[in-house]
Order: sequence, then structure tokens, then C-alpha cells
Amino acid sequence: VRSDEVNDILSRPPAWLVRSGSVMFLGIVVLFLTLSAIMKYPDIIKAPVVLSSRNMPISVVAKKTGRLERVFKENNSVVQKGDAIALLENTAEFEDYLVMSGILESFSLKSMMLQDTLSLGEMQGAYSNFVKSNNEYLTFLELDFHGKMALSLKQEIDVKQDQLLLAKKREEIAAGRYNLATKQVERERGLFAERAISQQEMDRAEEVMLQATAQMESAREEIVRVKGELLQANQELLKVEMDKEESRTRMERACDSDLAILTAAIKAWEESYLLVAPDDGSVVFTSYWQENQNVLAGETVFTILPQEKEIVTAKIFIPLAGAGKVASGQKVNIKLDSYPYMEYGVIETVVKSVSPIPANVGGQKVYIVTLDFPSVVRTTYSHQLELGQEMHGIAEIITQDISLLKRVVSPLRYLFGKYS
Repeated sequence: VRSDEVNDILSRPPAWLVRSGSVMFLGIVVLFLTLSAIMKYPDIIKAPVVLSSRNMPISVVAKKTGRLERVFKENNSVVQKGDAIALLENTAEFEDYLVMSGILESFSLKSMMLQDTLSLGEMQGAYSNFVKSNNEYLTFLELDFHGKMALSLKQEIDVKQDQLLLAKKREEIAAGRYNLATKQVERERGLFAERAISQQEMDRAEEVMLQATAQMESAREEIVRVKGELLQANQELLKVEMDKEESRTRMERACDSDLAILTAAIKAWEESYLLVAPDDGSVVFTSYWQENQNVLAGETVFTILPQEKEIVTAKIFIPLAGAGKVASGQKVNIKLDSYPYMEYGVIETVVKSVSPIPANVGGQKVYIVTLDFPSVVRTTYSHQLELGQEMHGIAEIITQDISLLKRVVSPLRYLFGKYS
């Protein structure tokens, strides 16, 4: 059984212990606040990034398996875009291909007759059809059958118009005679009624009137006949001119169609057998150096080194929320999909610029952030990356370092301001 003195001591802790505990608790709180104010970690905005590369080395790839028939350029020689570098074995004569190309460069309708004497292999059928349609068109223009027929009809129309004028003059003369004969008959009838002339004289007057009537009707029939012939000649002329235009249009379309087919055949042949420079630069031989070597479809035969240095650009598409935190000079870590960052590391760079207004990308409003990039891209693990024409990944923009204390206080301050 405890005494009252013992119970009093046990129920009331010593003052020094209370003071020590309070000081310790206060120290822990102060230490926590101090550390939370000192300790900072970055505020990160994550967004998709697209890396693109310009002026990269370009591979010249064989489309077909075959033998190198000709090599037109030397290793490290300068080439222009479209220059022929090499030719794969095929059934066409390259000199005839050059002749045909020269013809087509200066070709125009109505220019010249073509000869179907070239050996063009897979292009032969298309070229022969084009030569045939072109020569038929030129023959059509040279013979000008419709033009000659139209000229003949125009001459016939001129003659018919002269005949019509003569017929109208005859009709006028006949009408004059008829009028005179009619007046004469009227006078004779008056005299006959007065018994001043005989029946025989009266009959002669009427006979003259009938002859004048017949002549006038004959002249009118001649006018109708000539007008009909003139109308028929004009209709024939119109038909000839329409036939000429239809034939000319049909032949021109045939030439255009056959030329388009030939152009497509040439392009297909060039893509299959002719290895050309896709851009200006220097041609570098890789595995193939000389004629008669066999190449496989899909293999790189030559490489073109562009004259300008390789340029790498990157664009980040950040949503509207939080875009105001992004500014030039901020650090960016890039994790490419093609190079796992745990194995290769990340690419470190900085923000170069931010678009002043949002753009519509994929149906979403975003700001476009452009990044600075060196000519040689290395990761944090010292890997030098070979970039393709377009590569995708995730970018982490470190906008600013915020202390733990500020991260705790900011929401509280927002709530206090909202409900106060």
C-alpha cells in the first residue's frame, strides 16, 4: 500500500522532465520546419516529345536483286539530286533510254514523227503505243482530210449562193413579165367586150399571160431547190468540222494517255533499276565498289552524305494546364521510346522557346515547346544515339524547385482564402 506522499510524487512528474520534453518537442518541430523549408525537389511537367533530324545520311537502297551493270560515279564524288549513280542489269539499252529521255524532254504535239527502233525492255510496249498514237496524230494533221473536204464544201456553198442570186433575178424578171401580161389581158378583155378585137387575139393575150405565169413559178421552184441544196451543203460542212474536231480531240487524248502511261513505265523502270542520288551531297560506297557485283533487294548500295550538317530538332506538346510555368532556359530530360532510359539514360537539354499561342494538334489545344539540341546527341550514360527521321518519347520539363514547406502551405493558403 502506497502512502500519500508516494502517490503525490507518482501523479505529478518532475518539472525538469516536463521542461525537457517540451524543449525536445519544440526542437523537433523547428527542425522539421527548417528542413522542409530547406529541402526542395523539382516541379516536373511531363508531355510527349517528337525528335526529328534533318540532313541525315541517306541510304540508296536496291529495289531489285541483280548485277551492277554500270557505276557512273566514283567514291566520295559530289552528286546533285537526281544524278544517276549506278544501273542494275536489265533488258533495256541504257543509251536508248537516254535517247528516249531526250526526246520526251523536248517533246510537244505536232513536233515530229517518232521512230520505234529503240530497245527499251520493260518500257518497250508503252513507248511503242506512244509512238503509234503520236505518228497517227501527225499523219491526221498532215493529210488534213477533213480540212480538204470542208474547203470543197465551202466552194460548193459559194457556187450555190451564186446560183441562188441568179435564180432570184430570173424570178424578178418572170414576175415583171407576168405583171405586164396580166395588164395586157385586162386591156384585151375590155376591147373584146366592146367587140374591138377577135376571140383569137384574146386567146393569144391569155396564152402570153399563162407563159409568164409558168416562167415565174419555174423561177420560184429554182430558188427553193437552190436553197435546199445550200442548206444541205452547210449541214455537211458543219458535220465535217465536228468530225474533224472530234477526231483531233480523240487523237490528242490518246497521245496524252499513252504519254502518261509511258511516263509511269519510265518511272517504274528507274525506281527498279536506276540508283539515283536522293539529295545533293557526296556519294559514299559501302559494300559495293565496282561493276558486275551482285546486289540484293533491300540492301544499301550507296550512302549520300548531305552537304549541310545534320540538324536535330525536338518539339514538346504540353497541355494548357500548367503551360505558364514553362520558360526558356529550363532543364528538360528526354526519355526516348526507342532507347529505354534505364539502359541508355536520358537526354539532357534546355527549353529554347515556347509558342506564344496554343496550336491544335490531334484535336487538342497544346503549346509547342522547342528544345535546343547539339549536333551529337549523348545520354547521361554517355551513349551516343543514332537518331532516325522521327522519334517519339516523353519529356520532363523541370519548371522550378519548390520546398516541402511551400507545397504544404500553398494548399492551406488556398483553402483559407477560399473559405475566409
